[in-house]
Amino acid sequence: MIGVVARTAAGIVRRPLDFLLVTGTVTLALLLPGAARLAARNAERWLAGWGEAAHLVVYLQDEVAEAEAARIAALITQVPGVDAVRRVRPAEAYRRLQENLGAEAHLLQGVEERFLPDSIEVRLREGLWPLARVSPLVERLRQTPAIAEVEFAGEWASRLGRIQSVVGAASLAALGLALLVCVYVVGSAARLAAHSRKDEIAVQKLVGATDRFVRAPFLLQGGLQGLVGAGLAAVALFLAYRVVAPRLEAALPFALSGNLTFLGVRDLLAGTLLATATAVVGTLLAIRRALDA
Repeated sequence: MIGVVARTAAGIVRRPLDFLLVTGTVTLALLLPGAARLAARNAERWLAGWGEAAHLVVYLQDEVAEAEAARIAALITQVPGVDAVRRVRPAEAYRRLQENLGAEAHLLQGVEERFLPDSIEVRLREGLWPLARVSPLVERLRQTPAIAEVEFAGEWASRLGRIQSVVGAASLAALGLALLVCVYVVGSAARLAAHSRKDEIAVQKLVGATDRFVRAPFLLQGGLQGLVGAGLAAVALFLAYRVVAPRLEAALPFALSGNLTFLGVRDLLAGTLLATATAVVGTLLAIRRALDA
């Protein structure tokens, strides 16, 4: 093993520019699927937040009596398919708005709690909220004098779900393309290196070296290029995240404040192992052809 490492190091020292060029190409190729996976991960978290939110929001008229509001909430609770009902008074709505705005909460200066509507949030059982628009319940609520409006908040979850599906598919497509680039670039570099050292390889074979002995340093170098390239891509993606995430949260405080996260350890390890294995496979295929030629 020490001999393989020594021969690999000698090969890298002999052609350092080639090693850096291939590693840089692998890094650039992995940035696109990494960014797509990062977007998909945050879309999943955002969708999970919507999944916990209300599907219907029933806004009450101003100055509705407490007894009337409680009666409406109790009636909605008894409707089949309703999972949960929660009364949200103006004070709580104001507090939520402050939390969602985060650093931009100063925009609420001069806005009094009483300006926010009293409401009832309704969660339906899983799979039922898309049918709510055609439900007789909604029409009955709208015709109730004490109710000002009924809002279908759950529709945003459906739209985000479609966006998440598109982003997820794009991340998989980008990953497949990046792996093909790794196979081609790393394999091409290994083939060129083998060609430049064909006289050395011929001498090794003449003195009894096996194909495994000849291939080992090439495979190790290819694996290193995949490993280092994946590591650099992760670092570059993290630095970009640290720069972009605060700006996005500042631009969209109500939707994103404090919600954007970086890739998890599992994603990073999976991407690194996949890139390393792909680079080794690309090197193996190229070296086999080079040795058989």
